[in-house]
Amino acid sequence: MASLGTLRPGIAEAWAGTVPFDSAPDNCLADDSDSTYGEVTTNSTDTYTQLWTFPTLPSDFDTLDTLNYQVRYGWDSAPSNTTWDSIGIYTESSSKASVYSALAYASSITNTSPVTGPVTDAGLVGGPYTKAQLEAAFVRIDLGRTRSKGGDSNGMRVYEVWITGTYTATGGGAVDTFAAYVGGGYYPVS
Repeated sequence: MASLGTLRPGIAEAWAGTVPFDSAPDNCLADDSDSTYGEVTTNSTDTYTQLWTFPTLPSDFDTLDTLNYQVRYGWDSAPSNTTWDSIGIYTESSSKASVYSALAYASSITNTSPVTGPVTDAGLVGGPYTKAQLEAAFVRIDLGRTRSKGGDSNGMRVYEVWITGTYTATGGGAVDTFAAYVGGGYYPVS
């Protein structure tokens, strides 16, 4: 994947009625650095949910054809009594009432240094989705954590999220490919 250059950060937003990440700074998933991240350190069995704004799309974007996610993640150190069960990543509508894509990205996470997972089909549900729908949408990340005993406060960290895919351009027929950081803009790759 080619460099995206300088992009604007995604804005983190808590979702009322869910358990949010302990830390989710703006720009933390869009800066290509392992020094910033979204993190859960709370030592409770739960699913932790955080939203980030979906990136701005190309001006000639008409409808989405394919969507992929790639995630960089890892524990900050090895836990003794806690397991990181899962990473789920979704494209959530602006009303938070429907899901445009749903992906069970990883499970049974044990790595204690950042690892970049594979580019994975996002699992589009329904569609076609327009520029207006997607630019008002959110990228939702769910982290599943199980506490078996004790007082672990080890951090489950998500360092980066990349979005790639294809779309049909306005005027019909032409299909371009885009790549973007969560909440941070795009660049055409073909």
